[in-house]
Amino acid sequence: MNRFHIDQKKPFTSSIITSRFDRVSGIALPIVLIALLLMSIAAVGMLRMVDTSTLVIGNLAFKQGTTSVADRATETAITFLNQKEVAAQTGDVYLYTSNVNAGYFAANVPELDITGKSTDSSRKLVDWNNDNCAYAESGSYSSCQKSFAVTDPASGYKASYIIMRLCKGEAKPGGTLADGTANTCVTPVQGGSTDMVKRSECDYADPTRCLPPGAGKAAVAKRPFYRILVRSTGPRNTVSYTESYVHF
Repeated sequence: MNRFHIDQKKPFTSSIITSRFDRVSGIALPIVLIALLLMSIAAVGMLRMVDTSTLVIGNLAFKQGTTSVADRATETAITFLNQKEVAAQTGDVYLYTSNVNAGYFAANVPELDITGKSTDSSRKLVDWNNDNCAYAESGSYSSCQKSFAVTDPASGYKASYIIMRLCKGEAKPGGTLADGTANTCVTPVQGGSTDMVKRSECDYADPTRCLPPGAGKAAVAKRPFYRILVRSTGPRNTVSYTESYVHF
């Protein structure tokens, strides 16, 4: 008969199991810490992504707001021009000379720097803030063109515009300037197509309704283009620039 003797004084333990357990416990701690670190980085990244998305959406909203205000300012300028253009057909000469207080220039302004970013000292700036172009250093520009302010008190947005008649000088289109040369203007291209001549008239259904009696397509074709530049500002220093060309 086989007999087994167990010494009661010594506990029945396994040194192999204990050593393996210790090694596993030591490896698990760094893994857990690394996992927590990765989760923290992911959480911070998600928060930053949400903040960035909110900021972008907010900036787009403000940008759309300034663009909308610029559209309304452009409509104001177009209404002003339409009234003066109709009056010109009956002999009014308002559009033949500049009126800086109304932001109107009867001749094209070359080298115009509407944003103020150019470094050319011969540039011409626009007085958008009615402060004599204080945003630029003295001597860094040749002239400061006044603009006409259009404010929307309800929304807090502001807009200013200038209008330039795309002509060589201040005179009747096709007339004679002070230097004896003809006052050439940018006018619609004349062609055989009726639609081309009628484009941008007062009424597409009846384009001659805004003309004086006896006037026709030839008179329409001689009318110059006008360039409308608008700068609008809003919250958080949001700024928008728009440019439009119109013909009556």
